Amino acid sequence: MNGLLQSLAAGLLLIALVNFVMVRLLRLSSRQTGVILGAVVLGVYVPYAIVTDAGLDEAAMHLAIYLAAVYALVLFDPFTPKQKRGERHWAPAVILGFFVVVAAMDAVFITLAQGGLSSGLAAWVLPRPASEGKVASGFPGVVSHDYQKKEAHFNDYLQRLEDQERLGWRIRKGWVGPARAGESAVFQIQIVDHTGRPLTEASATGRFLRPSDSAKDQKFAMKETGEGYYQAEVTLPEPGSWNLVLTVEHGKARYELRADTRLEPAG
Repeated sequence: MNGLLQSLAAGLLLIALVNFVMVRLLRLSSRQTGVILGAVVLGVYVPYAIVTDAGLDEAAMHLAIYLAAVYALVLFDPFTPKQKRGERHWAPAVILGFFVVVAAMDAVFITLAQGGLSSGLAAWVLPRPASEGKVASGFPGVVSHDYQKKEAHFNDYLQRLEDQERLGWRIRKGWVGPARAGESAVFQIQIVDHTGRPLTEASATGRFLRPSDSAKDQKFAMKETGEGYYQAEVTLPEPGSWNLVLTVEHGKARYELRADTRLEPAG
């Protein structure tokens, strides 16, 4: 089960359990229980979302559904004996139902974006691909610029760009031979310094990022094979476009390069 659905289900179960204890065992009214539960949800989940760096969409989804569940328990009061309940107007239930439907649809959209459709459902809903390739219905996204995670890091990123310009390094990159999906290929770079001399004894690492599915991202480390030449053997699983983030370190100097490449289907 998707992690989003798991956390939502666990939270709703816990809310229902606490509501039952407070109403049936502690003999609190449903309204008192609702106020307390609402405060607890905000007091517990908001700090948790901040500490775990949860996305705004997921945080808003959890809060909306949790608070809607609290309101539903107050509105329908399922744990209070029927003879003790007063008459309920239908209007609040309609309003609650509307927001529950909206939240449920958003949860479905987020779940599909993260994991995509199941193979059976995708075959039934989506058109058949023109080639023999597989259709990806999910879009978990790709993050190639770490500074974007925290706005405070943006100034550090600008400073690194200035430092790179002062270094004056030049990097040539490419595949040695054909690069096909699912087959081992050699990726090579050549590095020269600002004087045009080969840069030796450097550390070169990188990541190939799949724009449509971050779960397929590949890390690699390169070995020096000659003066200024570095190679890594990489096997990328899917054809098409891949993004590259390459980091070269030499002493205290650091150089980061971003580019893209394209793989052909398996032979």
